[in-house]
Amino acid sequence: MLEKQNDEGQEIDLLEMAGVLWKKIWIILLCFCIGAGGMVLYTKVMVTPMYQATATIYILSGDTISVGELQLGSQVSPDYVEIAKSRTTLKNTIARAGLEDKVSVSELAGGISVVSQEGTHFMQVSVTNANAEYAQQLANTLADEMSDRVVTVMNMEKPSIVEKALKPEAPVSPNLMKNVFIGGLVGIVLAAAVIILLYFMDDTIKNEEDVRKYLNLNVLASLPDTKESKRRRRVEQGAEV
Repeated sequence: MLEKQNDEGQEIDLLEMAGVLWKKIWIILLCFCIGAGGMVLYTKVMVTPMYQATATIYILSGDTISVGELQLGSQVSPDYVEIAKSRTTLKNTIARAGLEDKVSVSELAGGISVVSQEGTHFMQVSVTNANAEYAQQLANTLADEMSDRVVTVMNMEKPSIVEKALKPEAPVSPNLMKNVFIGGLVGIVLAAAVIILLYFMDDTIKNEEDVRKYLNLNVLASLPDTKESKRRRRVEQGAEV
C-alpha cells in the first residue's frame, strides 16, 4: 500500500513539473531559437568548409591474374595503406603537386584516408582540404605516388589508376543541419534544467493546495485577492454608470 502511495506521489510530481514546463514553453522555444541561431552563426563564421576528393586504385594489373596473385593482392592491402601514410610518400606527393608552400606534411597526413574495399582489390584514396582544387590535386598525386612506391618497396607490378579524383563541388563538412539540431537541443535542455531548478528552489506557499500538500494542514480561512477584488469593483462601477 505504501509503495502505491509513493508511486502516485511521484506521478503527481512529474505531472506538476510537466505543467511548470508547459507554462514556460515560450522560454523553452526562445532558447531553442537562440541555440539554433547561435550554431548557424558559429558554423557560417567560425568553421572552415572542408572538401574531399577521391581517386580509385586497382592493386593488381595485367591481362591475366592467377589465384596466387589474387591472394597476394588481399594480403598486401594493409601494407599498401601503410605505404600511403608514410612520411616519404606524403613529402613526395606535396612536391609532385607543387604545393610545398601551401600544404604541410602534417596537414596532408591528417587529411588523407586510404580504404581497401573488402572482398576486392580496389582502394579509395581520399584527401580532405579547405581548398577544393588542392584536394583534387593531392588525391590524384597521392594515388600516383602510392603506385610508384609499391613498385619500389614491394616489388610488385604497378597498380592501375581506375578513376581520377574530381574537383568537389560541395564541402563534406561542416554539417549545418546537424549543428542546428544540436544547438537547438542544447538550448531546450538548458532552459528546462533552469526552469526545473528554480521550481525546486521556490519554497513559497502560493495557494490553499500548497498548504495542504507541503504543510499537511487544513485551511480554515483565506483572504481574498485584493487586486482582483478592486478590479472587479471598478468593472461593476463602470457598468452602473
